[in-house]
Amino acid sequence: MAIRILISGILAGLAVFFTGAFTHSALNWGGRAIKPLPNEEAFVKSFVEQKAEPGMYAFPFVANDAPPKEQERVNEVYKKGPAGLVIVAPTGQDQMPPEVLAKELATNILGAILAAWIVSQFAPGKGFAIRFVAVFAMGMFAWLAIDASYLIWYRFSQSFVTDALFSGLLENTAAGLIIAAIIRPNGKIDQ
Repeated sequence: MAIRILISGILAGLAVFFTGAFTHSALNWGGRAIKPLPNEEAFVKSFVEQKAEPGMYAFPFVANDAPPKEQERVNEVYKKGPAGLVIVAPTGQDQMPPEVLAKELATNILGAILAAWIVSQFAPGKGFAIRFVAVFAMGMFAWLAIDASYLIWYRFSQSFVTDALFSGLLENTAAGLIIAAIIRPNGKIDQ
């Protein structure tokens, strides 16, 4: 069974990776929700002048342990807007170096191996449909726990989160079909 878990995880991870590549590159899902900054040059210059280190920045910012009056003040500033998150990436790197793609592929494969292992723990006799739905549901759980939360807490755009849902539907389907076809807890071909 360990070989089946490994093989199905690798194949499903590859399917997730290439499905994601298609939805992001060919369909521009996710990317189409990101807009250019107005006067990007001035915005970037202000970060350079402030010597902003790589990291995530929120504006307006309030610490979790700030006194209630400070939290109220920042909430009023937030309501007036604009408010947002900025991610400052390390400098001196390409946008999409090969190691970024390799890391994405590795995490896709590791996630698929985990899903295959979970399905391998099912009681003997669970059919293809149950195995497929289980893997699909694992992916939907991840979307609900992560991407949907980005919409709720960090105010990511609805279109960005919806694109992530559509990508996830395709990726979960591909992974589910592969894992369900290869992992058979009863050790027999479905009839």
